[in-house]
Amino acid sequence: MMSLTEHYQKQGFRLATVTTENGYTWSTAINGTDESICEYFLGKHFNTKPFPFEEMSIVTSVSIDGKTYQG
Repeated sequence: MMSLTEHYQKQGFRLATVTTENGYTWSTAINGTDESICEYFLGKHFNTKPFPFEEMSIVTSVSIDGKTYQG
C-alpha cells in the first residue's frame, strides 16, 4: 500500500506537517521548495481552534517529506 507521502508526491505535491507552540499539529499537501514552504509557515500565526474558541499560535516547526525545520 502507498504511503500518504508517496500518494501526494505522485500527484505533484509535497507533504508538510506543521507544529505550533501550543502543540497543535496538522498535515497538508503543498507545492513549493523547502525554502518557500518554510517561509510560508515558520514564525507565522495560525488559528488552531474552531470558532468561537479561536486561538492563534505561532508555527515552530515544519516537517517536509520527513525532513524537519525549526523556526
